[in-house]
Amino acid sequence: MDTTMDLINLDPQTIRRKLLHFPKHSLPEKLTSTLCRIAGTHPENNPWLMPLTAVLNPTEANVHHARQAVTTYLNTAAERGHRSYLFNIWCFAFPHARWAIWFKLMVKAGFYSREEAEEQAAQFLLIHFRDHLPGLLNKPFPECVDNQAAALAISTWILGSLFADTPSPL
Repeated sequence: MDTTMDLINLDPQTIRRKLLHFPKHSLPEKLTSTLCRIAGTHPENNPWLMPLTAVLNPTEANVHHARQAVTTYLNTAAERGHRSYLFNIWCFAFPHARWAIWFKLMVKAGFYSREEAEEQAAQFLLIHFRDHLPGLLNKPFPECVDNQAAALAISTWILGSLFADTPSPL
């Protein structure tokens, strides 16, 4: 049973219905179509747009590029590690959470097998606990860094909410 908190609506059908049915020539319709056109035309230059593009238009190419974008992000984050950036790790916390949200949406859209999804969810968690959680444990003081502590705390909550049902990688 999936007990993931309904942090955001991660139902691909609902997202498609909302984002693909704006009135013609409205600003939201123009933004959505432009995003999909740019990402679909140049996926290598817009990896952060590919997961949403693939959910909105799940062609084989879009799904491939979206999966590749997530894998590239995870591999880069795993190799690089942000421990050397510990004092500014909060800058990386929300992007990590955003990639996790995109990934979970792609899982719900059926772009991953169960085994692939569990493996990559474990990678998201390991990276988060290696890089971002130590920052959270060190950032609450002094009070002048409350925005940094908030970024780390909220991203930790997002990851915990998204992957609460993921088997422990530890």
